[in-house]
Amino acid sequence: MTEEQSLQKKLLPPLSEKIKRTFSANTIFVWSFMITLAVTDACWAQYDGMTVLASNMFLTKSIICLLLAAIICKHLLKRDMPAQLTHMAAVICVFLPLSYILSYLAVSAHYPLIDSRLAAADRALGLGWPASYHWVNAHPRILVILSKAYDSFTAQFLALLALFFWQERYDRGWELIWLSMLCCVACVLVSIPFPAAGAFHYYGIPGRNAYVRVFMALHQGHLKIIGNRHLKGIIQFPSFHTMMAVVLAYSARGFGLLSIGYVLLNILVLVSAPYLGGHHYADIWGGLVLALAVILAERHVCARLLKKTF
Repeated sequence: MTEEQSLQKKLLPPLSEKIKRTFSANTIFVWSFMITLAVTDACWAQYDGMTVLASNMFLTKSIICLLLAAIICKHLLKRDMPAQLTHMAAVICVFLPLSYILSYLAVSAHYPLIDSRLAAADRALGLGWPASYHWVNAHPRILVILSKAYDSFTAQFLALLALFFWQERYDRGWELIWLSMLCCVACVLVSIPFPAAGAFHYYGIPGRNAYVRVFMALHQGHLKIIGNRHLKGIIQFPSFHTMMAVVLAYSARGFGLLSIGYVLLNILVLVSAPYLGGHHYADIWGGLVLALAVILAERHVCARLLKKTF
């Protein structure tokens, strides 16, 4: 290479080098992940004859504003904290509807329900779901405590993010977001060949069937439009609540008493999942195993590919 060519290369770096200078490895990975999810949803819906009302689910203007704010804060104002905050918010706003669409498409795959096998596995371990459910409901104070714990994971998630931002540990914030997204996708993918309507449906519990109606309409092929009504969490096996409980307890590591509090609170989440979420006990075991597998896989990828460049 001549001296002139070398100088030209320094002045005009290749496109790949420009991309690396502008975007971190994490940014490239996360938006590649989003694009892959979006393409998968679109192709699957087209193949399955489903209509997705994307305009009802995606906060398009908000997402664009958040991304613009992230770019301005990062590259013009040189302010890392607001740039990270707006970028994370944009990622969450994009991922949530994409994951809901994927879960609805997964149920519409029409694989045979496995509730009878899950219930049999519970009985083989000596776990009687109906008796336990009625006992919990007969004790209002216990039910209130479990309800608060079961509904706490959004607050837990936001509190952890706030802590990470306060300490400027943006790497930990991205780790939490990545683990949450990977657990969600893994949960949906496993549920495709192993769909379950849940314990509420299997044992005929009245008044707890809001999600069951949506699930059965999708599974039986009666629901062909996604986004024309309030979206619900409909995956029962494995339990996503269980997976998030593991992720939140793991993500809170290294903070002393706070870490212990997160562990204890999320043990309550695991206890509450069968009675508040209508899960078979086998759903909980499945969620625990899958969450641990996702955490190990994420640690391996970060160490080998991203090289801790969050």
